[in-house]
Amino acid sequence: MTLTPSQEIFAQQVALGRTKASAYRIAYPKSRTWKKSSVHADASRLAAKREIVERIQKLQAELWQQQMRLTLRR
Repeated sequence: MTLTPSQEIFAQQVALGRTKASAYRIAYPKSRTWKKSSVHADASRLAAKREIVERIQKLQAELWQQQMRLTLRR
């Protein structure tokens, strides 16, 4: 299954270390006016989806590999 552009942004932001709520607000700008509890609930639901989990893991692995290459070059 292909992620929507917003889901991809969410996954990228989480992979970079943002909280799920913060990543959700970036990916879904309208949520910035929502109650914190609503953002947290929707962010948690999204982060639990298999395709999102897999994408975050893939992005984190890619970031780790890039970091290792940079470290080895020093």
